[in-house]
Amino acid sequence: YSSHSREANSTFNQIAVPTFDQIPRSVKSYNLADKFVEKSLSLEKLTLDTKNWKIFHAKEIFKITLGRPIHKSDLETDLSIRGNPYITRTTERNWTEGYIDEKIEGYINIWNAITIWAEWFKAFYQKDDFYNGNKVSILRNSQLTKYSALFLVTILDKELWDRFSYWRGAVKWKLEKMKIKLPVT
Repeated sequence: YSSHSREANSTFNQIAVPTFDQIPRSVKSYNLADKFVEKSLSLEKLTLDTKNWKIFHAKEIFKITLGRPIHKSDLETDLSIRGNPYITRTTERNWTEGYIDEKIEGYINIWNAITIWAEWFKAFYQKDDFYNGNKVSILRNSQLTKYSALFLVTILDKELWDRFSYWRGAVKWKLEKMKIKLPVT
């Protein structure tokens, strides 16, 4: 268990597991592999030689700030309108819970940033100006491009998942101290 710092192993004395005969037929015949098909975007197999990469503290690469949150109860969002994304705890649609069509001074974040929510340990690239919910760190670098950001998001996701948990959140000061291995050329 990892979602809430392995609490299930201290709260469950026993977990009843059905025998194969007790499992409903519909469950036995359900094949999850049939539902998803992984398809590469490229036919070329890529390998990364990381032995010459250098280890950096995240604060050496990024200026890390905490976004000024707007709480969902204070606004109306809508997925059908085209405004600025409202970035929250959802992992769907690049963290976009909805769009805000009005400009809210002092809360808008400028595009071309990577966002990390403290308790979800997932990085996303924000290509548009955006608003954010609670506990969202914003990572910036003046040389960030869409493609370098997508590469960095992949690296950050691995580090975040290995390093943080629900009770050990990815808060700003911990992100600044986090070490990441990156190419130097």
